[in-house]
Amino acid sequence: MITLPHIDMIKNRVVRILTYTTVTLVSLVLLLWLLIQLPAVQNRLVDYATKQASTLLKTEVKIGSVDFSLFNKFSLNQVLVRDQKKDSLLYAGSIQLNITDWFFIKDNIQIKGLTIDDLLIQTQRTDSVWNYRFIEKALSGGSNNKSNKQPFPIIDEATVVIKKFKYKTKDAWRGEDQQIEIGELKLASKKIDLIKKSIDLENISIENQRFYIRQYKGNRPDSLRPKPEPRVAGQLYWNPDQWSIVAKSIRIKNGFFSSDLDTQRDPYPYFDGAHLAFDQI
Repeated sequence: MITLPHIDMIKNRVVRILTYTTVTLVSLVLLLWLLIQLPAVQNRLVDYATKQASTLLKTEVKIGSVDFSLFNKFSLNQVLVRDQKKDSLLYAGSIQLNITDWFFIKDNIQIKGLTIDDLLIQTQRTDSVWNYRFIEKALSGGSNNKSNKQPFPIIDEATVVIKKFKYKTKDAWRGEDQQIEIGELKLASKKIDLIKKSIDLENISIENQRFYIRQYKGNRPDSLRPKPEPRVAGQLYWNPDQWSIVAKSIRIKNGFFSSDLDTQRDPYPYFDGAHLAFDQI
């Protein structure tokens, strides 16, 4: 027969067990948090992650140093990704990221703030395959992932700042090279959802922007040139993927635009439609 003293004894044991378990879990979390703050531990974790990424992508991935808190803030320095010909595909001097608290136990990752300094992206191709195609294949993997987690983070009510941005693309297949340089880009987003192809911005500001485009005869034979699809009334033929992009205000300061066609002559000293340049936009 269970008496009142027995009930009290069982209750006390349960309380002690719960107390010890709680204290142990809290101590482990605090210890993990303290370890994460140590630069040596952070760099060891990054070394492991970059090796895994290099193995997955079959290319060189490097991160110079890191600094992050356990639950929502990351800072990466000297990030480098090469293509399979060992040319630089992406380089960032520093990336500072502020994301959802306790992101690792949530279905969707939400970016609250992003700052990138000294960003370089270089894409190129001489045939129909771009130099970043191997990344698309590695990340798609053909897996049947039925997880509820969204594969791309949502940028919701976030501030994004990119300083000293340069994008170069050499498309020798089509015969078109482009280069974009931006001194500083700032945007305040309402919501950016890459899965739903939706970009809703409160405002965007671009300073010291330079855009160059050069067109020439590419390697693609005329027989492989895609035929233009017939236009359908009410549809935007230049937006086949049906992206929705909305911005309440757009500000451009000190912009420059240049367009050149590969001709067998020098540019005319007067207006030349094959060689255009616009300054102070």
